[in-house]
Amino acid sequence: MKRERYLLDTCALLWLLSGDKRIKSFWEKHKDYYPDWAISMDSLKEILYKKERKKLNLALSYSQIIEALGDNNLQICNFEKKDLDVLSNLPFFEEHKDPNDRSIIAVAISRKRVMVTSDTDFSRYEKYGLKLLQI
Repeated sequence: MKRERYLLDTCALLWLLSGDKRIKSFWEKHKDYYPDWAISMDSLKEILYKKERKKLNLALSYSQIIEALGDNNLQICNFEKKDLDVLSNLPFFEEHKDPNDRSIIAVAISRKRVMVTSDTDFSRYEKYGLKLLQI
């Protein structure tokens, strides 16, 4: 059986870290069958930035977040040249300007990972190679 390779967007990662039911049941159901889970480094940077600016209420410290990633077998995808190549070819949508989202989308496309998200704006990128799993 082919194992899917997933990439959690920032919101899905936050749900996982906080035990939110929107992702918890999905995660528990699939974690043994699809162990190739990852996040983008951009998601971590975004979480840390928002925590520092007091725009995110997450009780976990940086070290606790890193520990939780390990506990859940989540890989961290660093942004590489191949991701930048994809990003340079993505169209810019006036309705979707978030640079972190665009970088995360580029990582998902270049690494051939299914994006786990609740963000409906991501569907704009399906015709450019993004595979989506809406939760």
